[in-house]
Amino acid sequence: MSPLVRASFKRQVSDDHYGSETVEIVIEDTYEGNEDAEGLAAALAEDCRRLVHAELARSPSAAVRRAVAAPRPAMTGAVAGAPWDPPDYADDDGDEAPR
Repeated sequence: MSPLVRASFKRQVSDDHYGSETVEIVIEDTYEGNEDAEGLAAALAEDCRRLVHAELARSPSAAVRRAVAAPRPAMTGAVAGAPWDPPDYADDDGDEAPR
């Protein structure tokens, strides 16, 4: 009997109406002794995550679909509540670029 690798991913998302939607995917596969079990497990886990998010993205609830939507890129170096520190535009010869 070949060894078994199992991966699972579960996500529960609020529907903003005192309820939630939950999707869980479990994938099992066997491998031979000379195969990379860790690589197989990582690939299965990635598949589980992708499938769960794809299923939630088809939800009839707009709140659930928003929760699993791809996040917009964050501002580089931005930290919530931190004061903005403008970059130093001085070049190598000491002259500052106009602001």
